[in-house]
Amino acid sequence: MNIIRSIINFFGAEDVVDGIGERGMRDSSIIKYNEIHDMYDEIIKDLGEMSAYVSKNYIYDKIKDKTGFSTRHISRILNHTKKKDLRFI
Repeated sequence: MNIIRSIINFFGAEDVVDGIGERGMRDSSIIKYNEIHDMYDEIIKDLGEMSAYVSKNYIYDKIKDKTGFSTRHISRILNHTKKKDLRFI
């Protein structure tokens, strides 16, 4: 068990939060990710009850139209990050 812990410490895996490493993450990236989360929340709010019946691809396409990011990048942001407050970083 100590070997596994030392490997984790060596590679810095304890710094990985929500699938994306925090080490060296730029403020601009955090702001960009927060904007994507805000767009997603806004689209879900606008759809109301229909949001349960709309595919994720539809929502990702709406975000893609606004940002120009690929669907893969948008899904990575939404599925592997959480909105962060820069004041506490």
